[in-house]
Amino acid sequence: MRGMEYSSDKFGELAGSFINDGKAWKALDLYRDLVKKGLSGKERFLIEKRLRQEFPFLRTKDLYDLTVRYDLVLAQAPAWGTSTPPLALASLTAFMRNEGYRVLSQDLNIACLHIGGEKFMKTWELSEALVFWNNRDEVLKFAGHHKEYLERWADYVIGSGADIIGISVYGSSYFMSLYLAELSKKKKDSLVIVFGGPHMSKFLAGKGAAENPFVDIVVDGEGEYTLRDILERIKGGKELYGCPGTIQMSTAGVTVFEGRELIKDISSLPFPDFTDYDLKQYTKPNTMPVISSRGCPNSCIYCNERAFSKRFRPRKAESIFNDMKRQIALYPHVRYFEFHDSLVNGSIRELERLCDMIIEDGLKVGWSGQAIIRKEMDFALLSKLAKAGCICLGYGMETASVSLMKKIGKVFSQDADINKILEDSKRAGVLCALNFMFGLPGETEEDFAEVLSFLRRNKNHIGSVNPSAGFCLFAPGTKGYENPEQYGINFRHGVYYWASDDGKNNYEVRLKRFEAFCRLIYDLKINTTYPHRRLLDRDERLRDYFLKIGDKRKALPHLFSLLTSGRGTEQDRQEFFNCWNDAPTLINDIVFDKWLDKASIVKLFREEIEQRVEDEIAAGNVSEASAILAEALEVDKVYINFYLLLTECYVKVERFEDAINVLETLMEEQPDFEQAKVYREGIKNYLVKAAAV
Repeated sequence: MRGMEYSSDKFGELAGSFINDGKAWKALDLYRDLVKKGLSGKERFLIEKRLRQEFPFLRTKDLYDLTVRYDLVLAQAPAWGTSTPPLALASLTAFMRNEGYRVLSQDLNIACLHIGGEKFMKTWELSEALVFWNNRDEVLKFAGHHKEYLERWADYVIGSGADIIGISVYGSSYFMSLYLAELSKKKKDSLVIVFGGPHMSKFLAGKGAAENPFVDIVVDGEGEYTLRDILERIKGGKELYGCPGTIQMSTAGVTVFEGRELIKDISSLPFPDFTDYDLKQYTKPNTMPVISSRGCPNSCIYCNERAFSKRFRPRKAESIFNDMKRQIALYPHVRYFEFHDSLVNGSIRELERLCDMIIEDGLKVGWSGQAIIRKEMDFALLSKLAKAGCICLGYGMETASVSLMKKIGKVFSQDADINKILEDSKRAGVLCALNFMFGLPGETEEDFAEVLSFLRRNKNHIGSVNPSAGFCLFAPGTKGYENPEQYGINFRHGVYYWASDDGKNNYEVRLKRFEAFCRLIYDLKINTTYPHRRLLDRDERLRDYFLKIGDKRKALPHLFSLLTSGRGTEQDRQEFFNCWNDAPTLINDIVFDKWLDKASIVKLFREEIEQRVEDEIAAGNVSEASAILAEALEVDKVYINFYLLLTECYVKVERFEDAINVLETLMEEQPDFEQAKVYREGIKNYLVKAAAV
């Protein structure tokens, strides 16, 4: 296609053949070549119109930028935060552009949020995200639902001309990142796919990712210098294998190469570059992310921050302040900053200095961030923070027991009066959000009771709480994982279902404490990131737990609940049959044909129990009917009619306390069934009147 032979019709034919071959990116390559050869005027307009039809998310600016090849694509896959643009990508983009490279930065996470519709919107909510995005099957269903869009996105980034695609990976985005790597490499095998981010640490999923045939290299640790080295090697035709700070696969297996020296002065890094993002797409369009440090001065036994960031490095107050000023100059509507590092008060000196600069400048901004409990957080400092625009601090408390804080490595929290900090924060006008964990090593029933008492005492001083739905986990790289015997931790049943050496702290205990916490928060009307009174994936977790420890009888009700809810799989159906021989003795003679589907199993069981109970009551055998129902409830904990029938049986034989206990169990199992509370109070009132008579 030369000179005046730039025909939009001919381009359309070629583009159509590329699309049919699953390589629409070649149409973008062709467009770039044509522009270089002088494509202009009407033909260029028509060709660009054709491209926008095929790539509906492309703007005129995007097409203009594609006329020169990019060196690097940086991408964030779902799921990640939706309030602000991804800070890690913006920081890497700024660094690499400062080094002279053309970078295309893509937040696929926010794009997928908007195209997903109501069907998937809730999966980005914190309480739902923990379940959905860590389930590979669910993520693949999501990808399948958006296959056409993801195909075109992959064509677009490949068509950018970049040889390298870097993906920032978190635990919640891991499966989608792998999907995108495979999708891209199958379209163009010569691409170099680079994974990086906290989840790619050698202690976490880094080695596993390196084994994936669609991932070429994994960055372990800080990304700036290592990513620059990777690009320099590829552009210079040098050997990529052996690059410091990376994990790579070869015929000899996975190799973790020597770590790269940490960036000594993080204040020397260029300010994040957000020019590739449309702030209106985010849930907080007037907000920008920022950091005050890397690492953490604490040494908590459940946290792998030390393993990733090695040591605490504060950013100079001047750097933070100038960053804020620059972003406001570029985006005048921005008036709020979220600190996305682990803590803002690691260096009290730099924090105070930042506040002084904001106050002296008269800068009208609001901001929030994470913090550690420490005695320096007094009323004077909190008042200065509030004056400088601090709206909220999120404290990683985890427990209300000061002695337990010390045991788990919160060294900076010693001698701190938590109650006073909350009271002073309320007086100063700074909201407090508190993180809690459950079943920390060494946590006693008394320690947990102190947590509940703490909530009752301070309900008016707490802005919100964030209960950990993982309770207390120890990932590779944490002290608890690397030295379990030091903390009395036993991983015999896996990391998720660890138990204390004395057996007093196990998954059941942690779940019980978590749900007791959630119920109290609900009753006290304290704001929470987990607005549920029970664990959302409770049946899946307890099914796995009881099967792991070999308790088939206790696994039964959770298998049955999954079959009832429709969430059960074919494997759950088979496991139900495998466990049925361990069912309670009065009902394990019920025969299930192996061909029965999930709904038929539930229907047969309930009808059989109801018929047996009806027969026993008709024969005057109320006690026998009660026994059958009690055993049926060991299997089917969700069927309200069984609870009501058993309550009725107990009332008939004047076992009123037992009737009340049944209703209280129903209230726990079905917290939204308000009628149970009415029935319970009715029986209690009857007993009071009877006692008076």
